[in-house]
Amino acid sequence: MKSIKILIILLITILSISKIFCADTNVNTETEKESAAGRQNKIYRPHRKAKAVGGLGIIAGFGAEKGFGDINYEWLNSQASTDTSHTDDKKHATVFGAGIRYGYSYFLFLPVGFKIDLLYQRFGLTIDNSKSVNSGIQSKGNDISLKLDYIYLNPGLTVGFMNIGLYFGVLLNANADDLDVYDKFGKFDFGFTVSVEIPIITNKYNDAVMIIFEGVFGTIDILKDSSRNLRNLCFYFKLAYLFNIKNRGK
Repeated sequence: MKSIKILIILLITILSISKIFCADTNVNTETEKESAAGRQNKIYRPHRKAKAVGGLGIIAGFGAEKGFGDINYEWLNSQASTDTSHTDDKKHATVFGAGIRYGYSYFLFLPVGFKIDLLYQRFGLTIDNSKSVNSGIQSKGNDISLKLDYIYLNPGLTVGFMNIGLYFGVLLNANADDLDVYDKFGKFDFGFTVSVEIPIITNKYNDAVMIIFEGVFGTIDILKDSSRNLRNLCFYFKLAYLFNIKNRGK
């Protein structure tokens, strides 16, 4: 229930910001009268006069994560009688996210603005447990899927096609295959993101499809009460569709 309340509060905050920035701005009338045909189906090109655009829409994507640091499955499984001294190998796992985005840009020679993403975000990795020793017998190996689900808030600043932001994560669930390991992880995550974002204008309202290539770099240890250290590190491909609120009703 706490996670749902946090999600509702963040959603209300984003919608409030969108109302503020979608208010009428001082925009050159010549730019506002640009023909609809000239604005359709084009990647952003510089305008002679500045122009403000605010959009609210959906965003989704997938990627790969291996994490940065060390982990031991027996420690996750609380098997104190078995080998917890070794460090397991890690393999990449598929991760994904979906949610909403609000973006605001002011166009002159390059777009300058900000974006706020609110997502359900899956982090995780695959644990290779082949180094485990149980009762003196070397394990034959077993890949364990570690899945970490977060509510994920990611504000960022945009200049041109580059966006640099911070992210804040609240842990919802943590599972190693079917084993609940929620208590083994910190409840919060924090880091930064770097992305290349390409807007493609789709219609007379200046709605936009965003093509996004993003790196997510965790800065804090997500393990709880462990001598090991593990941080989220993953790379994403995302798509977003933003409805240009400002141009609606014109």
